[in-house]
Amino acid sequence: MQRDSENMVLDNLQRLCQRGQELASVSDLESLLNGILETALEMCNSSAASILKLDEKTGELYFKAVIDEKSEDLKKIRFDSSLGIAGWVIKNRESVIVNDVSSDPRHYKDIDHLINFSTKKMICVPVLWEDKIIGVMEVLNKNGDGPYTNQDLEYLTILANHAGASMHITEMMGNLQNFFVNMLEILMMATETLGFEQGHSVRIARLAMKIAREMGVSEKHYKEIYYASLIHDIGRIKVARDHIVGGERMIPALGAEMIKPVTMLKSLAPVLESHHERWDGSGFPKGMKGDEIPLGSRIIGLAEDYVEWIEEESFKNQYDPFLQDDFFRTINRIHDPSVVEAFKTIRRKDRESREQPVQV
Repeated sequence: MQRDSENMVLDNLQRLCQRGQELASVSDLESLLNGILETALEMCNSSAASILKLDEKTGELYFKAVIDEKSEDLKKIRFDSSLGIAGWVIKNRESVIVNDVSSDPRHYKDIDHLINFSTKKMICVPVLWEDKIIGVMEVLNKNGDGPYTNQDLEYLTILANHAGASMHITEMMGNLQNFFVNMLEILMMATETLGFEQGHSVRIARLAMKIAREMGVSEKHYKEIYYASLIHDIGRIKVARDHIVGGERMIPALGAEMIKPVTMLKSLAPVLESHHERWDGSGFPKGMKGDEIPLGSRIIGLAEDYVEWIEEESFKNQYDPFLQDDFFRTINRIHDPSVVEAFKTIRRKDRESREQPVQV
């Protein structure tokens, strides 16, 4: 019997390590936390599990991740972090095993009443990052008649550490992402002071994003196209600073050269360098053609041509249908047919949405 118990513990620890490796490869927090909870259910033989996050601004707890048939209802609930067994764990930073919840005065019954659920047994452990408490992790209602044990508590504590690290890293990456986008916007505004009207790059980015979505590009490439759209003409800064005469055709290559040393931007360099290349080989700086040109460059190139044409026509206050036909004949000739088709589909959808009668 003891040998069987030892083997079970070793098997569970092996599964924990294996799941930890699997979790390390998951990029989004929701999938990561759900994976942690699934492991908790398996390790602790329970029917429900959740991670509650502490909102530092309001002092409330809310359900960040839940595995239970009432998960959608629970995710709408927030309550004061001083309430319930979870609140006690938050305050004391200690784990707790409760094998008879009905006799524990700390139990906050309102949540059970709200979702028509009966909590009978539970383990609740703090979710920490270093000395900072992030929230709590719970497993509820162990299957069968047996109680929760210290071995269950050890498993849950290990998983709570995974959750704490995951939530901290995701928050840190989110802050870094916001900083990154803010820096791109500053670079964009600096570029627009060199001759473009305000909002020029944003208009290009919006159209490029619509085309990219229509073409079904991956999320990774979608983000790259957005970032590259914002700073597609950053090379203008170098042309202006160094007083490069006739430097217009050098802007793509100069922009790529400027961002290559920046780790977070260097993956955008090929897109920037090629966004003036054209499908028929008539572009610059290298005269690339067809699929030699990165897809992001092809999308940004068409978006830029269209936005600049619209801005020019608006400046002249002139919308000549013959000039419009000429513009579309040009893009059909020099741009990737698949990008052109996605662009035309977007225009058709926009036109159809404007023609829809207003519902009253």
